[in-house]
Amino acid sequence: MISLMRQEMTLLQNIIQLQTAFALATIYGLATEFKHKDIPDLKPSTNYQQLLNFKNYCDVYSDQVMNAGTKEELNTLATLTALGTHFSKLLTAETGKPNKLEVVVAKTKAAQMGSQYTPKQRGYAGRYRTEIVHNFWSDLLITAAREQGLPEPRIEPFVQGPHDAMILADGKIVPDLHITRSPEITKKFESISRPARVVPKGVVTVSSVMEDYLADMRLKQDSLDTQRKLTRWAKQFVNVMGDMELDEIKPKHGYEYIRNVLEEHPDRSNKTLKDYLWGVQNLLKFCVEMGYININPFRDLDLRNYGEKPKETYPYSMEELRTIFTYDWKPQERLLLSILATTGMRPSEAGNMTWERFNDTEHKGIRFFTTLDTETEQVQVKNLSSKRQVPLHPDLVLPEKSTGRLFDYVKDDVGRCSTDINYVVNPTLHELVPHPYKIYQEFS
Repeated sequence: MISLMRQEMTLLQNIIQLQTAFALATIYGLATEFKHKDIPDLKPSTNYQQLLNFKNYCDVYSDQVMNAGTKEELNTLATLTALGTHFSKLLTAETGKPNKLEVVVAKTKAAQMGSQYTPKQRGYAGRYRTEIVHNFWSDLLITAAREQGLPEPRIEPFVQGPHDAMILADGKIVPDLHITRSPEITKKFESISRPARVVPKGVVTVSSVMEDYLADMRLKQDSLDTQRKLTRWAKQFVNVMGDMELDEIKPKHGYEYIRNVLEEHPDRSNKTLKDYLWGVQNLLKFCVEMGYININPFRDLDLRNYGEKPKETYPYSMEELRTIFTYDWKPQERLLLSILATTGMRPSEAGNMTWERFNDTEHKGIRFFTTLDTETEQVQVKNLSSKRQVPLHPDLVLPEKSTGRLFDYVKDDVGRCSTDINYVVNPTLHELVPHPYKIYQEFS
């Protein structure tokens, strides 16, 4: 029993070696006949992208030939390539007349007269489109990706056509044709298949890289507000588009994503839609950095014609400013509006101001606030260019200098107080100046 098992194991190993040799000879032969330069070693340690690029070239070579002839004709030529002409000469000498293989090959060559491809090119192209070669590529690419720490490729299963079966005939792998089963040609043959031997772990989807992306993004983004937005926008893409495979994402899906958002929220502004797309671009940029994909498919998408266009805002007139400042505001709101009107600061910048960031001694006769970080305070601003020193108008009346914050507006979880300011100030402003496109950020 043990001896029989060893024999079967040895036979299986021999078949595997034959199949590997067949695949290598076919791929190298096809590339050589098409004079391909820089043919790489077909082994897992070879650079994955180099392997993939080479396979794509071989696919193109085979496609070109396939489009110029039938599969049966190509397989006949592949059979001749595999069996060799000595079979034909031997049988002719024994019978004294042309054998079946010679007749079929002669007819095939006659049908292919005028073809731009040589018989060897056509023969290798026929052998290339087989399960043995297809699954050899599948195992090689998956193994190479694993060894090189890359995501596994998505391999389509081999679909066998009517002329794709192979047999082992007298120790050679040839297409399963009527002529190769003929006693005049083959004394012994058996069916042979080459299933994929490396089982893929699974495809890489957006959600499968989400946690790694978010961790990487938080390392790169100092602003907690930006972190929250990028997190929200990345997860929104999955909610709208589903958990897409990374390899399947194309530029068209960016436009489809935006259209789906507009279908649900038709009043979204163009700027907001661009922010949404930027959030996904940032995720896909991470995928490029990690080698999950080669290019960012959402780069350079044109969203100019999507969403509501920005509405023009207008500054308050002098008369409107008089109306606003003659109103009986509480001291805190009057000071806030005075700072906004005379400095151009953003509401949250002013609302978060501390006395420790007030300076009236560094430059004689000049007072200023700073939005730069201090030894004791990390200042929350919109972007890096917002880090600045803000001079104060000499007529601006400030309360007596103290410590801590100038205002007690409630900060949100990312350190902004603009929401609380809006809640307190906006209703009165809209009553005083009922204009939809005049806002307190536009004081002048």
